[in-house]
Amino acid sequence: MNSVFTLAGEGLLAYFRGELVPGVLGSPDMLQLAYPGMDGEFRLGLCLYELEEVRPHGPPGLERVGEDVHKLPDLLLALRFLAFANRKAAFGSMEAGDELLLLEGALRAVHGCPGLELEGRRLRLSLQPLTQGEKASLWQSLHAPLQPAAYFTLEPVPLPAARIRRVPPVREVRASAAALGNGGRP
Repeated sequence: MNSVFTLAGEGLLAYFRGELVPGVLGSPDMLQLAYPGMDGEFRLGLCLYELEEVRPHGPPGLERVGEDVHKLPDLLLALRFLAFANRKAAFGSMEAGDELLLLEGALRAVHGCPGLELEGRRLRLSLQPLTQGEKASLWQSLHAPLQPAAYFTLEPVPLPAARIRRVPPVREVRASAAALGNGGRP
């Protein structure tokens, strides 16, 4: 069974390959899920750097899935990625102009994305504005020097809830007029 994050990453990779190959990249292998500083024969890397819960309607409650069975709803996440040029590409095959072309292609792909789909759910891909300080901090946490990159968010990615709770159904409620007159106390 593939994880939700793996499926989201593979879907994102397939979308970018469809947008960038062959116009910007010569082959699909030149684009990979990677992290800055990773050795490999790729030119553009997509790196997941942050996860954040998306709560459009406040804290989730239990969902009824049967007469006496409830479960937590799916956890909705925003996956934050960055696209970077692999400056460690072998044989000095990455030049400054190549890096600019790759990043421009990545930005166009994100900006022009009509939406992606994951297990029947529609996902949005959008550019993520970061301040220079946030970028510097992020790259420092990746143990890599700051370099130009495209930052974007894929959301809402559903992480299925596994917790199920059995709640016995209410069969009968007894109330008396006296108890109701005392605010519900007998």
